[in-house]
Amino acid sequence: MKKRKIVHKDVLKTAVMSLIVSAGLTGCGSDKSDDNPPAVAPPVNNPPAADYQPLNEFSIGNAVAPINSWMTAWTLNDLIKTTGFENDETSADAVSWQYTIDGNWYMGDAGQIVTDESGWPTQMMLRNGTRPTSFVTIVLGADIANAYAPGEYHLSYEGQGNLAITNAEITAQSDGAMTLLYDGDGSIFIEITDTDPDGTGNHLRNIQLLRPDILPSERFHADYLNYVTPFSTIRPLHMSGEEPVYAFPDADGGYSYYQGAGAWDRRKQISDAGWGGAMGAPYEVMVDLANQTDSDLWLNLPLAADDDYLSQLATLILAELDEDRQLIIELGNELWNWSYPYAFGRSYAFEAAQQRWPGLLGTTPPYMQNPIDENTMIFSWQAARTIEAARVFKQTWGDEQNRIKVILAGQFGASTPEWDLNRLILEAPVYVNEESATIPALEVDALAVGAYVNDPYQEGATILPGGFDRSSPEAFITDAISYVNGVNQFTERAEEPGMRFAVRSDVALAAEYSLPLVAYEGGHHFIGSRFTRDEVVPHELMYEVYQALFTMWQEEGAGLFVHLHGILPRGQNEDGQEPGFFESENFGIKETQQQTESEAPRYRAVMDVIRSLE
Repeated sequence: MKKRKIVHKDVLKTAVMSLIVSAGLTGCGSDKSDDNPPAVAPPVNNPPAADYQPLNEFSIGNAVAPINSWMTAWTLNDLIKTTGFENDETSADAVSWQYTIDGNWYMGDAGQIVTDESGWPTQMMLRNGTRPTSFVTIVLGADIANAYAPGEYHLSYEGQGNLAITNAEITAQSDGAMTLLYDGDGSIFIEITDTDPDGTGNHLRNIQLLRPDILPSERFHADYLNYVTPFSTIRPLHMSGEEPVYAFPDADGGYSYYQGAGAWDRRKQISDAGWGGAMGAPYEVMVDLANQTDSDLWLNLPLAADDDYLSQLATLILAELDEDRQLIIELGNELWNWSYPYAFGRSYAFEAAQQRWPGLLGTTPPYMQNPIDENTMIFSWQAARTIEAARVFKQTWGDEQNRIKVILAGQFGASTPEWDLNRLILEAPVYVNEESATIPALEVDALAVGAYVNDPYQEGATILPGGFDRSSPEAFITDAISYVNGVNQFTERAEEPGMRFAVRSDVALAAEYSLPLVAYEGGHHFIGSRFTRDEVVPHELMYEVYQALFTMWQEEGAGLFVHLHGILPRGQNEDGQEPGFFESENFGIKETQQQTESEAPRYRAVMDVIRSLE
């Protein structure tokens, strides 16, 4: 029977030189106890892969961090693949390069750069007739200490032109190759100052910049594979990019990337210059990561994909995913969420529902007690389209369809008579009654929610009376643990009942249809201030919050729990100011790849739970 593997590889032991860190960045694990585990914990193996992990059985999955030039996870060995700038908030187009003129960057105007189909600039002249000074991209861009390894980085390229490197010393150079010595401090800037100078079409292309001590054939860093392998499942939502998940329209306001002739060919390709930006990474990369870490793959299907696109995607994954791995499919992400970028997906679903069932919005047909509102339309469509997508996948997979698990995802705690969004999703009254369809809950494998620990009295950056005690990190965390467990001021009959009771109501609703409750994401959601970001979240006692969360989750009978966000640096802002909402984020299970369990209490808590399941 196949066992999970840990990838072993010699890694740099040299201390990484400190980066200049913004004021207020306190680091993790400053309060260390004598009984902490060693910095290098023993390897962890999950259950044998041939025995598919049941969704109703508790295990911990990993929400893979997004790909971008400031990522601190050593996910990809080719750093050029981490590049990619979104042109704007609503366009699927992304580029790896920006242009500069006399030292000024022209961000947001990269569409002027003439590129080949993979995104490499083919000429120095812009579309508007201007010749810029250079085309530039950034790698290793996080401003956080000990994020990157010092050492020799190897750059290679094809074609003719000139490359300039900033913040790394060129120690050796030959035709098509450079060796760069990098001290681990600050971003590396790569500039094309000339390309195809003879006008023969031989422009600079296929540029690679490889981390130290790896081979070009190694897509993922061994340390990253070792980090991911203990988790039962990966959910690469954020690696997928926002455009497919939330149905951002194309430049013409349509959805040509996922619908109609040629849509499948427009997907992100392995050969593309960078895998950052709105389009995300190629599907092949996500499947490869699941295979190399022996993880089940939870894939968020593009919300706007038509049946042909879904069939092509199902065919690709069937061919690429190891036969002893499960595929978990979910349509889009968080259609209940009104904020950016989720609102794009919600808007798409609402419009699609009205096209599917015209004239029903606002009416009260016999099967409804109240007029059909926006939520009823959206969630009926979500369920209907999920069932249709699942049928496409299962038909494509044929005899292998038992490996496919179908998710209907709802909102945490929305399973009570007063707040019944999850029932709308499971029962889809418009779909069932208008199309004489089977209740969707009978055709899926789990109900999923986002199980976050948050202050229930906080709305954005506003703290209402009755919230967690903010007199100290310790007091805040004590209240957080009470909230998780549903005790003290957070009992079942309190104004704000504890998290336990939300889990209990979601489990009970799922059980009506013999479904398990799983978490598509979860962890802490302490956000909105420098206090929570820099004092609460890195605190040693956050270990106890996570232990309480996973214990409560199991006590209430829930199953798979995917932890958000993987390896991710905290937000940063100017000294002396409170951070904006997104600047106040600190969601990573740890902040850098090489941060140890003793330095990252939440990471240690997760790993301790995984080890306890062996």
